[in-house]
Amino acid sequence: MVNMRAEEAKNINGSLSALGRVIQTLTQKSSFVPWRDSTLTMLLKDSLSGNMRTALVVTVSGSPDMISES
Repeated sequence: MVNMRAEEAKNINGSLSALGRVIQTLTQKSSFVPWRDSTLTMLLKDSLSGNMRTALVVTVSGSPDMISES
């Protein structure tokens, strides 16, 4: 179980790093944007490139026990 969580955290961090690189590239107005670095960036391509409107739905627990997860 611990190994699966570590692997999941590793994958999430990789996706977030790729998203950060894409956003940085977009702000620098580079001709090449690394959209294919992760599934997350490929899914957000239209939204981040200004071709769409984006809505974010977040589920947050009000329970004090779930603060770290929320």
